Amino acid sequence: SDGKELINNEIKEVQNAWDRLVKKMSTAKVHLETSLLQWADYSSSYNHLQQWIQDRESKLQRVCEQKVVRFKTGKPSSLSIGLNERRANLRQANDIVQDIVSFEPMIQSVASKASDLHQTSPASEISNKYETLSKQAKELFAKQKETVELHQAFIDSSNDFAAWIRNAKECINKCSDYRGDKESLISKMSQLKILDNDVSVGQKKLQKALEQAEVACRNVESEEC
Repeated sequence: SDGKELINNEIKEVQNAWDRLVKKMSTAKVHLETSLLQWADYSSSYNHLQQWIQDRESKLQRVCEQKVVRFKTGKPSSLSIGLNERRANLRQANDIVQDIVSFEPMIQSVASKASDLHQTSPASEISNKYETLSKQAKELFAKQKETVELHQAFIDSSNDFAAWIRNAKECINKCSDYRGDKESLISKMSQLKILDNDVSVGQKKLQKALEQAEVACRNVESEEC
């Protein structure tokens, strides 16, 4: 009887040990499967992010390399054409910047997954690439925005001076007709006197246009270096 009870106790201990082992194996399997899923998710996200960064780098490079119409003497239309092209480039650069900014949560998500899996090096690498890309895109946008503004300022000042010249010529042509009565001639003399006094205004407009042209040209030259 004692021997039978001893055997039963041994069997129970073996059974309990087996149950504990099965439970540990089951728990280990769950943890392993969870880790594998985390790795698969991280790997997929990481690869997707790498491809995304490469695509945006290519887009940014294409915008950097785009050429615009240079101003040609005797072809004022090339000014507006060049400005329109620069505005188009500016919009593209802005789209890239907004795209990059909107993707920041994904970067943070991948970094968090990498941290959970103790993958600090890949996380740092992808974060550094993202920061570099973001910085380059914002710098390009700022540069192109400045170029567009300077280009527009040059066109505005040129148009302002051109309008003054046009009005001055009209006045001179009108006053060059010496026919008419005394009052008409006196009126023309008054207009010429006003125009003569206004010459300094025209000179200032011309000077401003020349200065804006010089600034715009320097900006374009530095852009093409």
